[in-house]
Amino acid sequence: MRQRSADSPPQWPAGSGASSVGTCMSYTLVQLSREQMVDLAESQMPAGAAPGLDEDALPPSFVARRSLAQMAEGKSEHWCGTFLIVRSVDQRVVGACGFKDEPRAGRVDEQSETVVLWLAPHDD
Repeated sequence: MRQRSADSPPQWPAGSGASSVGTCMSYTLVQLSREQMVDLAESQMPAGAAPGLDEDALPPSFVARRSLAQMAEGKSEHWCGTFLIVRSVDQRVVGACGFKDEPRAGRVDEQSETVVLWLAPHDD
């Protein structure tokens, strides 16, 4: 494992096709409410969604249906819910993430989906 300082960008292996953009963006996770999960399960835009929310940034309806079924079994909303990934600089939703189930034996499976929207430059 290569060591690097917090101020230096990552060094990608030659020929990997990866590159460093040279800047770091911050993101916030915003959990959908149970009511918004119901909307998503019905393939609807979640109530109270931010104006301009791109539906491609949302997970498919089966994810919300699975989460709601787990919550109905009494599982934690925190571990079974969906979180939107919001780009801090412009409050744009660029994807979603969550856990597939509550922890088992101290481990969790996560799921995430980001869309190409995060590559788009933000308006200044």
